[in-house]
Amino acid sequence: MMTLLWLMGAEDNIEYMCDYYGYSLPSDIMKRTGINNAKAVNYCYHQMQYYRQANNN
Repeated sequence: MMTLLWLMGAEDNIEYMCDYYGYSLPSDIMKRTGINNAKAVNYCYHQMQYYRQANNN
């Protein structure tokens, strides 16, 4: 999972990824918890895997 975050570019932050993959993340950064961010990263990671497999078929 850390590899995913390390490989992302400057424009690929958690907000961008959530918008792209359709995950509802609280917009106020002060109201987010580590669990919110972990769930968002997990969701986006699984969506990327799904799209990657779909493109390979």
